[in-house]
Amino acid sequence: MNHYDDVAVAVTVDWNDWRSASARLRDLRDVHWFQPTGAPQPVLHGYMSCADVLSGALSHHCDGSSAPHRVRICILKSRNIAETYSLLVRKADEGRSDPCAWFSGHVLNGSASRSAQPVAR
Repeated sequence: MNHYDDVAVAVTVDWNDWRSASARLRDLRDVHWFQPTGAPQPVLHGYMSCADVLSGALSHHCDGSSAPHRVRICILKSRNIAETYSLLVRKADEGRSDPCAWFSGHVLNGSASRSAQPVAR
């Protein structure tokens, strides 16, 4: 376990949802980039169990007989601590099979992230 595991991350179900919830960093799975319909660019997403919500609420129908559910969540830069968000960006970037396919305008800490660099084939 590292010192980031218990850090709270603000999450929401949709990129334009006003509601949000809080979850532990360690409870997020499969962090990736995805561009939902209507979103101006790819947004950081992941999955978590609805049972892992620390506070707030996810806009998700939770039927007690089938809970807990695996919910796709959105992680917005504007709602999270910069260092935590940067860590999640690195996790998402490392998991990409084709780093060049990701949004080329992304900048991390003032320099282009590795995912925006050309890949020698």
